[in-house]
Amino acid sequence: MRKVLAVGFLTALTLCAGAQVKKKNTTPAKKSTSPSGPAQQGIVLKNSGDSLSYALGFDIGSSVKPMELPLNIELMKKGLEEALKGSNGKFTKEQNVEIIRNGIQKASDAKNAVALKAENEFFAKNKTKAGVITTPEGLQYEILTKTEGAKPAREDEIVAHYKGTLLDGKTFDSSYDRGTPLTLSLQSVIEGWKLGIPLMSVGSKYRFYIPSKLGYGPNGSGPIPGNSTLIFDIELLEIKKAETEGVPVAEVADDKK
Repeated sequence: MRKVLAVGFLTALTLCAGAQVKKKNTTPAKKSTSPSGPAQQGIVLKNSGDSLSYALGFDIGSSVKPMELPLNIELMKKGLEEALKGSNGKFTKEQNVEIIRNGIQKASDAKNAVALKAENEFFAKNKTKAGVITTPEGLQYEILTKTEGAKPAREDEIVAHYKGTLLDGKTFDSSYDRGTPLTLSLQSVIEGWKLGIPLMSVGSKYRFYIPSKLGYGPNGSGPIPGNSTLIFDIELLEIKKAETEGVPVAEVADDKK
């Protein structure tokens, strides 16, 4: 709906924001106890047209805010006014798209550079901590609960509980909060999981420190910003062995005896 409401502006933003897969927020929203909305902010909406105007402006602002663009609000208002009056504006449609694209890219590059610097500093310090192991690929991990037994292969499915946080401690996803473990194929996960999960045995619990190059990279995904370090606490509950051409792996092995 948001893209429909602000077609000209947000279409250009969408072209440049990167192909991000937005993950559904499964964490229950906290109820606000403080007053909010136009009435509490001293804004008087006299009719449905006023409400529409406010809602549309707020919608556009909410879409743009996460990008942290260096905006001049007064000039933004002026551009909106001229567009609504049918003016040709200062730029052609193609120029508008290019200016917006370049502006978003520049802001994104700046944010990503800051995030990457913080990530490099974190991993350099974290690898010196007792109990932290670093793989050749750059994945770091700690063994919180160690068990012995079979380990999953990359083609297997697993059942696991997990909690994912960012460097600032913010939780972006948690099966514990949902009360239901996750079942998934190791073929469909980020590279950090593909490298880390096969190290685990059923019943073990590991903490993985995943650099962005083994996670979602510079584009990020949903609530995960670009170049984000991901910290996962993962508890492996079950391994579901893969089948080969519809025949259980154990049966294939028996046939080769």
